[in-house]
Amino acid sequence: MLADQEVVMSTAYNGRIFNAQVLERQPFTIVWDGQVLDYGQFAIVAGTPNLEAARSYLLFASRVENMAAIGHYIAYSPTRRSGIDLITTHRETGVEMRPHMPSAPENMGRVVRNDWEWWADHGEEMNERFSAWLSR
Repeated sequence: MLADQEVVMSTAYNGRIFNAQVLERQPFTIVWDGQVLDYGQFAIVAGTPNLEAARSYLLFASRVENMAAIGHYIAYSPTRRSGIDLITTHRETGVEMRPHMPSAPENMGRVVRNDWEWWADHGEEMNERFSAWLSR
């Protein structure tokens, strides 16, 4: 909708906007002020027959070097603060990635933390309201 100029503003995952900006040369700007900060989580299911493989994966995925390496391909930040200093350039284009990272200190001034409890209690109602609004 942004690319087709059907809307002038939207919410989106920053990695998608980065790809549109850099790879598709769309004239988009991210407004970090008031960004919604969200996290993904890993868990090991109790009783898994692959416990050692799961532990090995979590060790691999939680290494700061591996978290930061994702930043060579898409503008998704490492979840560990120590990883932001390891962010360099986009592998394909050479674009400096730090300004595109949501957890770069310069982009963290006024974040809104996602409230999973609230969304668990109200998400269905909000999705219905949004769909009704969108269909008008």
